Amino acid sequence: MFSEPTLKEMLDDPVVRLLMKRDGVRPDDVRHVMRAVMKG
Repeated sequence: MFSEPTLKEMLDDPVVRLLMKRDGVRPDDVRHVMRAVMKG
């Protein structure tokens, strides 16, 4: 059965990290935005 990956799993994925690095985005940037969104 397929389950959606968690944010941590996605941000730790080597391919995702490579693409983010290429675009100048750090995993901590994404985590910061997600925390801000969840706080409302």
